[in-house]
Amino acid sequence: MTANDARATVKLHKEHHGIDGMFGSLDVTKVQWANCPSAWHGQFQGKEGVPTIALEAVADYNLWIWHDAFGFPGGLNDLNIWEKSSHLESFQDGTFSELDFEYEINGEKFDQLFALVDGIYPQLSRFLQTISVPISKIDSHYSGWQEAKRKDIERAFGVLKKKFHLLAHAIRMAYRDDIFYAVRACTALHNMMVETRLNDLEEVEDSSHYEVVEEARTVTPERRGNDDVEAVVDAEEEDVRGRMAAGEGSLNSHVVDLAFRDKMEQVLYMPRHLNTARISGD
Repeated sequence: MTANDARATVKLHKEHHGIDGMFGSLDVTKVQWANCPSAWHGQFQGKEGVPTIALEAVADYNLWIWHDAFGFPGGLNDLNIWEKSSHLESFQDGTFSELDFEYEINGEKFDQLFALVDGIYPQLSRFLQTISVPISKIDSHYSGWQEAKRKDIERAFGVLKKKFHLLAHAIRMAYRDDIFYAVRACTALHNMMVETRLNDLEEVEDSSHYEVVEEARTVTPERRGNDDVEAVVDAEEEDVRGRMAAGEGSLNSHVVDLAFRDKMEQVLYMPRHLNTARISGD
């Protein structure tokens, strides 16, 4: 994370969570290791009852993972993992302090960015925890807000496991290094997908992309035979190749693919429609 990334992330959370100075949410998830050596079961087996490997991550509202550390034995809890984390090291050596900037909350100025965490983490100035036993209405309101906004990291883990079943099911690789690189690849690909999704939301739609769809909807099926259908399919494939060559079929533009699919569905329906008309004698 750079200084510009930190400012953009804080601005994002201020817009969606209503508070300034937040750079993300921190938590740990675990993945099952099916082929863990028997001699290591005591080290890697935790409360889940099976050998697992832990993944620590920091994610923002957009589910972008800013920090990930993988490879901790599943027998460790979140606090033990934090004590071995590279993120803690960045707090201690002053590296993370380079991202700080001054901001204001309710008229009071602060100069340290913070993350949302659960109750097991230590009470640090950069950690904002919930109140386990809220007494007043203010405490209850704050606890509800903190626990709701901390779902960012839970959503990130859920989406990550939904995309990559390697993380959702027992990993059958035998070597820790192979598992490490596979999981890091999953987090990298996840961030690439998040970036693509955000770029798609920022794109301004070109109305000319929809002309292909409108043209397909105005064609009269009775005027086409099987030869005409094949000609339309060939023409559409050629049109898509041309758009892809021009850069319109990249990951950031799905309009061409949707238009092609919509038109293909209509084309594939036409022979069945014509055959039904012939059988019925119309």
